[in-house]
Amino acid sequence: MATIKESFQSSKEALDELTRARDEARIQIHLLSMEAADRFRELEANLDTLERKVEEGGEKAAEAVSGRVREVTQNVRDFLKRHARRPSELSLPVSSLMSSDVRCCSPEDSLSRAAQVLWESDCGVVPVVAADRTLLGVVTDRDICMAAYTRGQALAALSVASVISGSVYACNAEDTLDRALTIMRERQIRRVPVTTAEGKLAGIISLADIARWARSVRTGHVLAAVAVASTLARVCERGSAAPAGTPTPVTH
Repeated sequence: MATIKESFQSSKEALDELTRARDEARIQIHLLSMEAADRFRELEANLDTLERKVEEGGEKAAEAVSGRVREVTQNVRDFLKRHARRPSELSLPVSSLMSSDVRCCSPEDSLSRAAQVLWESDCGVVPVVAADRTLLGVVTDRDICMAAYTRGQALAALSVASVISGSVYACNAEDTLDRALTIMRERQIRRVPVTTAEGKLAGIISLADIARWARSVRTGHVLAAVAVASTLARVCERGSAAPAGTPTPVTH
């Protein structure tokens, strides 16, 4: 039987999922009919009530609200399916905006080499690939700094393989921009590698790429701008992302 602490953690995870569902609905709220918007406000009020119960009641309230949280989450998801309309702009494939000329590292390269690539490319993340371009992971400037600090060795003595988790979140070249933004929000990252159906690196797409595009489009730009702003706000939140070095599966 689950402990009260485990139930509390489960309810908090359910609340996080519900919050993500609410964010998706908020992004599209201005496209809805007045009747649908009123229905969403009812669902949002239920969410606010549940959040207060968990915050005020702590672990004792966890088991009581856990089932209700999941019920409201499903209601929000059903609401989106019935009422939300995906704009053609955010349905564009990732391949339309991604950068395909991406410099990479191999697992055998040193962190000194990875830092050089980051410096010369003026970016904060470098994909790590096998000889056949299969995506193995990524190395960030933060990974390099933490390795230098915690291991007390020169970067030239540390390999890329020693810091990558061995897996990374990615999207497929044919996925939509909306899908890429969802990954960024969920993982609190600004850049997502793009792979082929075979898992080989095809490019990389960044939040900045989508933001620049959203500013330039002539129609539907309001929704795109809201989606970018929502994603940036989520990326900048503290304490809810997976810890650095936590293995995460490649997704397409």
